[in-house]
Amino acid sequence: MDYLLPGDILITRNLLEEDNQSIGYWNHVSIYVGDDKIVEAQSAPYNKVIQSDLSEFFSRYPFILVIRHKDGYLAANEAKKYIGLTYRAIASVFRHLRRSRRGENCVSVVRKSYFKVYGRDPDWKSPDSLVWDALYNKQEFELEIVHEKPDDSWRGIWTE
Repeated sequence: MDYLLPGDILITRNLLEEDNQSIGYWNHVSIYVGDDKIVEAQSAPYNKVIQSDLSEFFSRYPFILVIRHKDGYLAANEAKKYIGLTYRAIASVFRHLRRSRRGENCVSVVRKSYFKVYGRDPDWKSPDSLVWDALYNKQEFELEIVHEKPDDSWRGIWTE
């Protein structure tokens, strides 16, 4: 895996524990939609689902895991439909909130986008649960850890 494809899932982790506000090891998840853009749900200052430039995204996170699903293109197209929806921190945690249209968090955007691929809810509650699913479903996923932050000329994935 030496470049990003639409549907690639980017999972991030701040290296300093004091910067990690999440309950798990991984902090945040987004989905690459092509044309150097990602879709992600962000709290302050946006408080909604946004489309971000890939270079800006990489400037925020020092450690990135890329997960590729063999049918990610469908999920990328679905993710674009969530742009502009309200941010809601617990949208993916409790089952009764998952069908709610009162807001999305980073995991629920990716989970609902991949619902289209799977034809069922993949049941991801946190970035950690998404990583574990990918680790155990190797026939559907590829994983690669990105250690270096790319510069402005980035067009691929930097690895160790």
